[in-house]
Amino acid sequence: MNRGVYPPLAGAIALERRLEILSHNIGNIQTTGFKKDTPIFATVLGQTSGPSVAGLDLFPVIAGLPADRSQGVLAHTGEGLDVALQGDGFLVVQTPDGLRYYRGGKLQRNSDGHLATIRC
Repeated sequence: MNRGVYPPLAGAIALERRLEILSHNIGNIQTTGFKKDTPIFATVLGQTSGPSVAGLDLFPVIAGLPADRSQGVLAHTGEGLDVALQGDGFLVVQTPDGLRYYRGGKLQRNSDGHLATIRC
């Protein structure tokens, strides 16, 4: 089989994943506290059974997917229990699955009178 087809195929797969990430970012643009993902592309050298041919053994991949930690827009909601975090940091929330980090800031009282996120 012509091994020259694999690098473009790997590139197409990486770009398809990039499109999925972009769609996820757009779909959550109105989600309070959402931080967009930004893919980082890299190139890896594939294993070859024959002599290396320049460019045919390099495969583009997504090397990382760090979340954007920049400050979002703060908006006054008028709700007494809503909070906003300015700068770095997260609220730590106890869940049945352990501690989770949250930046949404929309809080309410649960049936026990404890502060809870809208997801608890």
